[in-house]
Amino acid sequence: MDGFRIGIVALQYSADHAVRAMQQVDVPTRAIVILGGTDISQESKDFLANSDVPVFTGASIVDKTILKEMVDIYVASKNHNSHLVTPYAAERGYNILFFELLNNEAAQGESRMDHLIRWLSTNVKGLGRNREITLTTEDGFTIHGNFRYPDDLGKDSRKIPGVVIAPGGRSNRYSYYRFEEEMARRGIAVVSVEQRGRGQSMMGKTVEDPEIAKLWAEDPTESPYFLDVLAGIEFLVAGRDRY
Repeated sequence: MDGFRIGIVALQYSADHAVRAMQQVDVPTRAIVILGGTDISQESKDFLANSDVPVFTGASIVDKTILKEMVDIYVASKNHNSHLVTPYAAERGYNILFFELLNNEAAQGESRMDHLIRWLSTNVKGLGRNREITLTTEDGFTIHGNFRYPDDLGKDSRKIPGVVIAPGGRSNRYSYYRFEEEMARRGIAVVSVEQRGRGQSMMGKTVEDPEIAKLWAEDPTESPYFLDVLAGIEFLVAGRDRY
């Protein structure tokens, strides 16, 4: 079980409790499905609106009050993978709504339930795998970074493309975490490096340390940051027979 890839499916009054639970754990929930959510607090709505968690919402088109709640949550979501469904369910019971999804077609040859499961798979399962890496540059500097790769890396000897991310300014590799995930979803391996003097690549020193202060004071166009990027490229090249 990968504890960094957790999703939630909540119906009716359980929706608010599910969102409250999301706020109590350190590991972010990767996706939440809310069907016919009722009595959702403003605090929970604000949390969903301000987070980047994709939300799959749904309500019967005949239950206009709850439908408006679901539409509002969907519209407020920042994540472009959020989704809204409005199946017809003649009765208010949301177990009935859930099973309506089993039968209604979302696309040719695909039931709405297939669509829901595919959505969960994309947002929870398809994030790729990630590990921290340490690289040594040609001039002996230790560079830290992330290596994120699709789940099926190396499957059937199939090779995949690779990309190196070199953050600018004073940002670190975590600034591009969501971008890495999106690349992995699309079958691309990513190395995100923290250039010297940034993040963990400060070698345990502070910005007041003379060596780090000198790096920050230098004209970045004259600094040897290209060696940090080169180390990321060489990491991918070294594994070219694997990806």
